[in-house]
Amino acid sequence: MATKRRQLTVLVLAAGKGKRLRSKTIKLLHSVAGRPMVAHVLDVARSLQPTRLIAVIGHQADQVREAVTDASPEFVVQRDQLGTGHAVLQASREIRALGDATLLILNGDLPTLQPATLSKLIAPFTPFFAETMYQNLVKAYLLSYLMDMEL
Repeated sequence: MATKRRQLTVLVLAAGKGKRLRSKTIKLLHSVAGRPMVAHVLDVARSLQPTRLIAVIGHQADQVREAVTDASPEFVVQRDQLGTGHAVLQASREIRALGDATLLILNGDLPTLQPATLSKLIAPFTPFFAETMYQNLVKAYLLSYLMDMEL
């Protein structure tokens, strides 16, 4: 018997100014391997075949929108850049409309993110695990990493 695939919505945060970079161009539009950084993140998100792909845009919104049209995300505008939580809050209407769907929130400045990493992260939210193993106890996961780096 085939297991019904749980709906997935991916929210990509692409509204910040990237002030620490000290560039007139928003950080997410800087080129990585010949493409804007945020385009790589949207490609990985799209590879998961989400029901909905939403990008929260703000600073330099028109330029970001133009740079990612190939990925065809829906857009939500964060008029004032007041942080990550505020960016997610701007998409609250879309999030509430999800019902029982899984929501995956990604920062737009992760160009080295791999589809396999995200697949493993969301695996516990498939119907089998969510209904049998976790029984709705899992509310959220956080993916982070530490990088060895000498400055």
